[in-house]
Amino acid sequence: MSKGVETEPKKEAKKVYISGPMTGLPNFNREAFAEAERWCLMNGLSPFNPGWMTFSEDSAFTYEEILQIDLAALSVCDTILLLPGYEKSNGAKVELGMALRLGLKVEYYSK
Repeated sequence: MSKGVETEPKKEAKKVYISGPMTGLPNFNREAFAEAERWCLMNGLSPFNPGWMTFSEDSAFTYEEILQIDLAALSVCDTILLLPGYEKSNGAKVELGMALRLGLKVEYYSK
């Protein structure tokens, strides 16, 4: 048996997928996503912010392909964090449905 300080195994930070309305909003609502991301980081969480991805209005990626990328990221998270207005977003509703099927924790972000 080796001598020394025993340490607990490193705990993995909870992975949080940020979900909310983007389509049709100024700058794709990136400011709200960035604010939620900062909140996650300040609270020791590991956020996935789909606002990081930059797709222009004339992108070769279709809406469905972008949603597919988002759902892949969501599938490796522990929690979905819903931004205000999520209920008006078709994409966020799809993400919430998948999160529920996967058994993820659902949390609601408010300022």
